[in-house]
Amino acid sequence: MKHLYIILVTLFFIGCNSEKRVLFDELMEKEGVYYFESKPYTGIVYGVYENGQLKEEGNCKDGEKDGLWKSYYENGQLKSHTNWSYGVIVSETCWDQDGNQIECK
Repeated sequence: MKHLYIILVTLFFIGCNSEKRVLFDELMEKEGVYYFESKPYTGIVYGVYENGQLKEEGNCKDGEKDGLWKSYYENGQLKSHTNWSYGVIVSETCWDQDGNQIECK
């Protein structure tokens, strides 16, 4: 019984981590829609700075930004939270490099 529990927990975590995740550089953008392998992309998208630090990360659904997107400064400090719905910004919060909330541009 103990082994069955371990197997089920392992399968659960494998299933949760199986969502597609691609670099922005691997997508092609056409008229505001992102494509991966010639199809509108659904999954996680991320970008990195040259130093390997995470630059941005968010979700696409049917090729459009959808849900929460986070962007970061090169030092790793959070830059913005942007909520998207079908490619349109619903809300956005921004911070400067010192962590102070600022007006988004």
